[in-house]
Amino acid sequence: YHYPVPKIFYVQLSVGSREFIGEGRTRQAARHNAAMKALQALRNEPIPERPPQMELDEVVHAWNDHRIRSTNNPRAPNGRPTLMHVVPNLYGVPNFLQPASQTELEICLEECLFKDFPCDVDVFHLCTELMTQHILVMSDDVYEITNLYVRLRQMISDGLGE
Repeated sequence: YHYPVPKIFYVQLSVGSREFIGEGRTRQAARHNAAMKALQALRNEPIPERPPQMELDEVVHAWNDHRIRSTNNPRAPNGRPTLMHVVPNLYGVPNFLQPASQTELEICLEECLFKDFPCDVDVFHLCTELMTQHILVMSDDVYEITNLYVRLRQMISDGLGE
């Protein structure tokens, strides 16, 4: 009697110059395994310096190469997302874009509520105080701001734990 050999799927995930091999009983399980390996390995690494435009270009490229597959739901459109957005009538979906006049835009701007603080007032004051105490500065660089946010969040968490 021959025992059935379990089928094992392997996937390769590339993150920058690093590669991670995942395995599992299904393709999805193998993908999850590779992703978990990558997350564990990259968790403590600093965020690489990259111009934001390069990141946006990568997203646009991935978006344009992507194809939404058809489903049993007749109301769910399928096809290339970029074409679906630009020429929705080709996919049998309504075009929801509506032109707006300059007057309408100005009225909307007048009715908008703009905050003086980017978050809760108390959290904002606490963060500015922590930044002053620890000589931390704001930056125009997205990665430095992200690191500042993570550091401030950790300081607040540590302060609440005491």
